[in-house]
Amino acid sequence: MSWRFRKTFKVLPGIKVNLTNRGISATVGVAPFSVNVGPRGVYSNIGIPGTGIWDRQRLDGPSASPAVTPGYVPQGVPASPFAPPALPGSDVTEIRSASTEMLKSQSMADLQRLLEEAYSERTELEREAAAAQREAEYAAARYRKWENGLLFKRIFRDAFAKRKEAHETAAAKLEELTEQLRLTVLATHIDIDREQAEPYYRMRDDFAKLCECQKIWDTLDRREVNRVATRSAATEAITREQVSFGLSPCDIIQWDQKPLHLPNRTGGDLYVYPGFALYRAAKKAFAIIDSREIRLTCNSTRFIEDETVPRDAQVVGHAWAKANKDGSPDRRFRDNYQMPIVLYGNLRFTSPTGLNEEFQVSNAPAAERFAKSWNLFQASFAASSRRMPTPAALVAAEEEIADLDPGTAFAKESETARKLVNDRGEYWEFLLTEELLRTKLQILEAQYADFDQLLLSVPKQSIGGLQFIPWIGDRLGELSPLVTQMSRCFTEEIPASWGKPGESGDPIQILISANALVSYVRAYMSRELEICAAQPPAKLRRLRDSLRGVTGSLINDLKGATDQLGRAISDVRNGSKEFRVNFDFTSPPQLKKFTAEMEKVTKNPEWAKG
Repeated sequence: MSWRFRKTFKVLPGIKVNLTNRGISATVGVAPFSVNVGPRGVYSNIGIPGTGIWDRQRLDGPSASPAVTPGYVPQGVPASPFAPPALPGSDVTEIRSASTEMLKSQSMADLQRLLEEAYSERTELEREAAAAQREAEYAAARYRKWENGLLFKRIFRDAFAKRKEAHETAAAKLEELTEQLRLTVLATHIDIDREQAEPYYRMRDDFAKLCECQKIWDTLDRREVNRVATRSAATEAITREQVSFGLSPCDIIQWDQKPLHLPNRTGGDLYVYPGFALYRAAKKAFAIIDSREIRLTCNSTRFIEDETVPRDAQVVGHAWAKANKDGSPDRRFRDNYQMPIVLYGNLRFTSPTGLNEEFQVSNAPAAERFAKSWNLFQASFAASSRRMPTPAALVAAEEEIADLDPGTAFAKESETARKLVNDRGEYWEFLLTEELLRTKLQILEAQYADFDQLLLSVPKQSIGGLQFIPWIGDRLGELSPLVTQMSRCFTEEIPASWGKPGESGDPIQILISANALVSYVRAYMSRELEICAAQPPAKLRRLRDSLRGVTGSLINDLKGATDQLGRAISDVRNGSKEFRVNFDFTSPPQLKKFTAEMEKVTKNPEWAKG
């Protein structure tokens, strides 16, 4: 083809997405020329096929794609899940996400830009192809009208020739634009590591079951109910509209499988792919969100249903349409009647950039199963069989250290550590581990001693009572996997770095493991700072303050394990044939205090309305 009708056409080479426990990266193009977009930056790859000769150069600046550690929030981005705005002049709280411009994840900026360019190109082509389709149909009708006749094509031969030429030109133009349109579809191939593939597809299976719920509603807003004035048994009313979940494609991305599709009545639809989600507000307004940033909270809620009860919902009681404060029927209303209290599942999606979507489903157990599998998929980004898991700063540091020689890698460590690596005397692997942990924990302890000073630099976050309870629950949920990772690191990764009996250990892996433990503690400290910086209603501040000091308990546990390691080394030197170190976290006293405060909040739900 000559491509004579549209010379500005750009063939899009397709995109390959790679999902691992470190996050998502994308490669645009094929050998010998391609561009890789990932958490460490944008790189061009140029190679000569069959020779093994290749070159890799960074295209963006060193700081263009900074590593984001848990608890870190870029300047200008709210640190807490998007607070739903109250509608002017009312007590209604609207549940709606931020604009697509605000929703975009910084880590997905390059992939976002690529998709925007592709869709812009395709939209323009679709407009031209539609016009060409109408032109071709008109030209074909004019030509066939004379072609099928006997008189005009013989009398007006020149006019007939022009009609034929116009028909052929219009058909060629349509064919060419159709081919261009086909080539602008951004074909996407997604490679998923096994660690992420299994939980993702299990989550998709549970989502498919969730789609079979009799009723699913998009929650649009919430408002308090004046029980005295309305004589209602409900303390809160919601506005909702029925929607249908499904597995369906989005025209922006061509993938050979169907992503999770969650329709939305007041904002954009949500399409969940492996590693990222696409929020689609309009044809040209969409945002790519890193799936690691999305938090899903699920709870069962008792709902007074004034519509038909879905067949798969559980009725747990009844309430009077007009009720007194104690729930008894108000005898002043002659036609008073009872309504069923139904147990529904409530799903809420939030992100630091402003995602805020809430859905109510009739089958509460199905919602809980989906939420559990979602969280298992999220947790897969924090686990790896050989390498230390997230946060991202740890992954980048590990990659940087792994290829270094021991002398360079230990240049910033203590003199004792460097001597142990160089001499490699008896029990050097155990002594090096103890030395690294002791020195690094001392630094962490000193930093944690300045917690109050650090807290002054953290932006304060005002969070309403109804939002604070799930908000703080999300943060605690993020801390639990860290404890598991630390335990596995101490009991599996560190012993593996010591090598098998009779073999020398790997000093680089010992350093990586020690750095991993430090990173987990820093993540804990970041979350504690975020929690303590929150500004909930006065009645809920004791709940917030109950978690103060939880990082200190974690540091003490690690110091205790390091002390055990030191004692085990001494025992072996004194002739013991057993080398055993137990790494068991004691339940922090802060959690017990938090549980007690949470029980008080449960008994006094009005505290959350402050």
